Amino acid sequence: MKIVLVRHGETTANVARLFCGHTDVLLTEKGIQQAEAAAEKLKDYKFTKMISSDLRRARKTASIINHYHQLPIDRERGLREMNFGECEGYTYEELTKLKPESFKGDRVGKWNFIFPGGESLEVMSSRIRACIDRIRQEADEEDTILIVAHAGVIRMVLALEIARSNESYWRFDIDNCGITELRYHKEFCMMTKLNG
Repeated sequence: MKIVLVRHGETTANVARLFCGHTDVLLTEKGIQQAEAAAEKLKDYKFTKMISSDLRRARKTASIINHYHQLPIDRERGLREMNFGECEGYTYEELTKLKPESFKGDRVGKWNFIFPGGESLEVMSSRIRACIDRIRQEADEEDTILIVAHAGVIRMVLALEIARSNESYWRFDIDNCGITELRYHKEFCMMTKLNG
């Protein structure tokens, strides 16, 4: 089985460097062009299933890629980006002034740091683990599955499946519309492409 992970194209929140997890923002024109470029790279893949985060930026990216495949796209809420709660829509610099009690020192980014009104990496990890396990259990050995999601989701999948380490979450840099491939043989997982 192969899983192909694609991050959505650039959004207005990416450009403004805002915390944007569950907020439903749109792709920029550049983001649409990035999705079209990814579609070209993936046009000869023999996908058997397409799954997207239910947020519009991922759904739009998936629909552009699907131009060459014409498959039903399953929407999966479990593949959403981290929920940043009350911090959604702000830059890190703004939050250090607005919420200094939460954003001081190196607390942000720690495994158990909970964004006010949102979730922690630990909670997100459990959500992503359950989602990927379910996708794998429902798949056949010969399937090639496209998953269109978010940078944090793809980093978490790589931390869980490749590095097998919580600390490695921040070691993967995921580009907008970067293509990452995982190949499974039973329980063994190998990364064959990163940001292709």
